[in-house]
Amino acid sequence: MLVQNKGIIIGLVLLPFLLFAQTLLWSNMYNTTGSGYSWGDDVCIDQLNVYVSGDANTPPSVYDMLVIKYEIAQGSQEDPWELDYGYDDWVGMMCQDDSLIYITGYYQHDPNSSFAIKIRTVVIYKSNMTQKWAESYGGDYELSKGYGIAVDQSGCIYVVGTTHGDCVVLKYDPYGNLLWQSIHHHGYHSFWNKVVITNTGELFVMGRLSQGVEDKDIGIAKYSPDDGTLLALQTWHPDPNETCIDDPCDIDYDAAGNIYVAGATYWGSENSHPVVLKYDSNLNLIWTYHYFDPSGNACHPHDLAVSRATGECYITGRRYVSYSNHNVLTIAINPQGGLLWNEEYGSAGEDEGEKLAITPSCVYVTGRYYGTPPNTKNFLLLCYWRRPWTNQLLWAVDYDFGGEDQSRAIALSRRSPRTSYIACAGERLTSPFAITTVLYRCREPIDMYVWGVAPSNIPEATGYNNSHRLIRDTQGILHLMFTSGNNIYHTSLQDRSWSEPEVVAEGMYPSLLCGSNGKLYSIYAHNEPYPTFLEELRFAVRDAGGWIITDFPVAHTCNSFLWGIGAPSFAIKDTIGYFVFESIVGPLHPRPDSGYMIMIIPRQGQALVYGKFSLSHPENFQYQILDMFSYPIPPIPVDTIKYREIVKDSLVSPSIAVDADGVVHILWEGKGDSLRYYRIQDTMITREFYPGTEIDYPFITTRGDQIEHFWWDMGGVKYRYGWTGKTALSQVRTIAVGNSPFSSGPYLTWTKQDDIYSSLYYGKIPASGMIEPVELGSMEMDLFTYPLIFYNPPRFNAPASLDIVWTEYCAQDSLCDIFYRNIPIEEPPPTYTFDMGEETPVPVCVQRDGFKVLGPEDYQSFDFDSTELIYHLPLHSPHTKYKIRWTYYHEEANKLKLQFKIDDILHHNRWVNPGEKITEETWIPDACLHDNEITIGVKKLSGTIAVLSGIEIESKEVGGGGPQGGEAGIASPFYLARIYPNPTRGMLHIKFKSSGEQRVDINLYDVSGRLVAEIFDGKSKIAVNEIHYSLKGLPGGIYFLETKARDYRHTEKVIHLP
Repeated sequence: MLVQNKGIIIGLVLLPFLLFAQTLLWSNMYNTTGSGYSWGDDVCIDQLNVYVSGDANTPPSVYDMLVIKYEIAQGSQEDPWELDYGYDDWVGMMCQDDSLIYITGYYQHDPNSSFAIKIRTVVIYKSNMTQKWAESYGGDYELSKGYGIAVDQSGCIYVVGTTHGDCVVLKYDPYGNLLWQSIHHHGYHSFWNKVVITNTGELFVMGRLSQGVEDKDIGIAKYSPDDGTLLALQTWHPDPNETCIDDPCDIDYDAAGNIYVAGATYWGSENSHPVVLKYDSNLNLIWTYHYFDPSGNACHPHDLAVSRATGECYITGRRYVSYSNHNVLTIAINPQGGLLWNEEYGSAGEDEGEKLAITPSCVYVTGRYYGTPPNTKNFLLLCYWRRPWTNQLLWAVDYDFGGEDQSRAIALSRRSPRTSYIACAGERLTSPFAITTVLYRCREPIDMYVWGVAPSNIPEATGYNNSHRLIRDTQGILHLMFTSGNNIYHTSLQDRSWSEPEVVAEGMYPSLLCGSNGKLYSIYAHNEPYPTFLEELRFAVRDAGGWIITDFPVAHTCNSFLWGIGAPSFAIKDTIGYFVFESIVGPLHPRPDSGYMIMIIPRQGQALVYGKFSLSHPENFQYQILDMFSYPIPPIPVDTIKYREIVKDSLVSPSIAVDADGVVHILWEGKGDSLRYYRIQDTMITREFYPGTEIDYPFITTRGDQIEHFWWDMGGVKYRYGWTGKTALSQVRTIAVGNSPFSSGPYLTWTKQDDIYSSLYYGKIPASGMIEPVELGSMEMDLFTYPLIFYNPPRFNAPASLDIVWTEYCAQDSLCDIFYRNIPIEEPPPTYTFDMGEETPVPVCVQRDGFKVLGPEDYQSFDFDSTELIYHLPLHSPHTKYKIRWTYYHEEANKLKLQFKIDDILHHNRWVNPGEKITEETWIPDACLHDNEITIGVKKLSGTIAVLSGIEIESKEVGGGGPQGGEAGIASPFYLARIYPNPTRGMLHIKFKSSGEQRVDINLYDVSGRLVAEIFDGKSKIAVNEIHYSLKGLPGGIYFLETKARDYRHTEKVIHLP
């Protein structure tokens, strides 16, 4: 790849999924006037500018200190700040704040004496590159040099170096006044060369302490920032009985205040090898890490970086392959002092890693690389993925300034969780000599990169958010389907990385679910543009042998007045698949083999299409039009050449789910001015329309027995829920600000776009009020779209966690990528939450007189009844134990005595004082769960009213199996699904499921055991059986319903309210 920009990018090595993962913004050379080399020593970067310090060779062969300022946007250069003392050298530089640059080094004040060298410290204003102050330190002929600099929170400056062969630390106030100096004598030619100030304000230095000409140690010291008192000193030497030279290179620290030191030692062999030391804040050694080259070759580190958050540390340097062949060596070490990974990068020349910088995801290494033509040194920038992975190197790029070049400094500015600006500085070593700088913009994964998709599919690679595409199978493996180009891909998370995506089929908008048999099922849209107009809903299944695409469509529109198939939504219940999609309404058109279509489509409206099919025999599909609306007259004409884009832009909305009773639920936005909700039970269809302003992104799903609705309307994510077997819905409330909502379990993810930023969030769904959002990322240049989430509940010894996948688009680089993050959940929220005390009763409410709101807190709103509050909840989940928690509150004149009961099996009495909030909890007895439902009562035993503020129910899996991926059920020979309502006033609905025909008897008895009614006596149908029985004429009271089938017998109490 060749790019001309004041130089040439000679080589670009990268993995296919991170194509264009970095962009060269600009490169610049500052040509010097002397006949000798010039050096770029250090580089800093802020939000607006890049600053490079260096030494410029000027006639007559002397060196001047200078700082060059470049504008980030264009790379334009301002006049540099320059200091000419004769023979000068910058060593350390810092950009601590928005206004100042701090530099240290040394200069020769008497050109006739090599000992006439002093430490020079300078502070420069960034705005106009003028000097604020400059100070010198050292005797006239003491040979003093400054090597390192740091600035504390108060603006005081610390400089370390050497003076007359001793180690020295200096502290200046912000105005250049020397506050103290501390000199440590430890043998001639000792020095401190690095200094750090931790986040707690502690001062540590590192350097070399001389024990003799051939015996030098790594030294680490802790000083008091107040007065320069030496608080602790450690010298590191691997073997007191062996003489060797230990060479320190860098020091860093973590958030806990631990200190890390990197260097090289010749101990143990004739060749050097890297060593990393970890100390606590009192300089007690915690561990030592040695890296020995497997081939016994010499290795030498040059730089160290430590993750503040994790304590992982990284070093870079060189590995000697031979005398004239070196490779860049990069090593990652875990917080316990073990090797995470090590990587080499190099050519046949003398390559070297000089400096590195890290982000939460990546390690950037700069140095030199012998590129093309051979034996030509180039600037090198490598990007490694921090976590151990199959492919550690994400990309590498080397830049040629047209001569012998090398980079010696790196600076990083993070603009977002995804984007970093990387500045590298160094020198051109062939005439004309120059100080050289490059600036890259780099994109990186937050946690784990999945794949790069074709930009033509922006931004819906993981969209639309109307159906499941991220699921776990029965073995717990995470699967993802997405679109790239006009192809559908499938990938799964294997160990620590995603598998190579495989092409499943040609098409768009795949839905993905897992059946109880462990197979993966997908439906997707296949819309071919002019001239074929092949419009089909296709079906695929994956077992151990791979994906199988059926030879026939599940549905097609090419021979009807429907045009095109939008993003389908897919649900599974037992062995039946259910789907819904939106289609354009237009004139009839022939099949593709009957001739080509005219060039204009008169779009007349849009239709909602619903259907179902057997997973084992999808050819026996059936579908129907549930609803449609017409466009205003005349119809909207559309060029058929852009047909696929029409489908992509307009047919994206309906969402489908199936509850535990097999009732189908569908949300559709229609024309966008009302939310349309459909319930389909057998052949009965009910429709409810809810007005809105600008509705989009509907998504419907089931969470156990709860049916949850999400959609966007006027900038807010709206939410309401229903319950299996009940038509009542909760009241609508806004739970987040943003769009593209998608949920799994009790968690929601969504995006938010404004004029500047695109943001990605997740959070747990509360019983009332807004979600407390957790931000995953917010960026100016990137666009977050269509996040998917999968909730992993606690299972046995595995803690709860969230899997989140999303598409990300960078308009500046025309990149479209899919990313993944796993988020541990320390305290999973309750399975179900009910906040009582709203105008619309919660859907499970059977009886209440009304509600009261006495304050802003959730517990201060409650349901009340003059005698007894009653709530009825189906709980269909097998192999589950439930813990229930309930809250009382009231402000009546006197205290209340309340009885909380479940199914007349569990009873708990409690006095509740006025203004007192009381929360109690207990495990629901197994005897209450045998019929897959519970009836909760709160009865007034003493006082004025019965009250209840809220209920929370937590679930705990205790055994069994089944799919973890979605809505498939577990087949059983016979299963009494539910009896409802219970308590009842006159009508009893009974549902049971049977895997085959068998004799079933259902009888009703009174409390004395007398047979009251024979409700059912005969053979059951396969699958769901439903009976509606009237209790009219029977006195109110307690009855017992007995159900008998082959190998099954169950008795359940029924309460008949008069």
